[in-house]
Amino acid sequence: MKKERETLTEKAYRIIKNDILYGKFKQNEVISINALSDELGISRTPITNAFQKLELEDFVTVLPKQGVFVKPITITETREIYELRAAIETFSAKRAFDMINEENIEWLKESVKKQKKFLEDENYQSFMVED
Repeated sequence: MKKERETLTEKAYRIIKNDILYGKFKQNEVISINALSDELGISRTPITNAFQKLELEDFVTVLPKQGVFVKPITITETREIYELRAAIETFSAKRAFDMINEENIEWLKESVKKQKKFLEDENYQSFMVED
């Protein structure tokens, strides 16, 4: 099966979104498209296109001739995310219950141990990945 190549816009989108989600770009920070273009080695057009997509997803606000503003996540949005995640995980757990085996249970126990260790070490990025 042939693997499709990632476009520069898709690459920029993936990198920028990841940087927002993992805190490299802070809430309320203004990002310079020119500076980011230099840093990533990607021309302005794919980066601008990536920011337009992120604006549609409500991660940023594009300010013409000023840069891009990283939108803060509100308490309401955070609560909605956790409520949605709880609903999905509860549904999934019920569906998986009849199919789980001892190997899966051991894997889950190990994952919980890793998550606890990451929290103790204040390694929140690794915690989120493991979670």
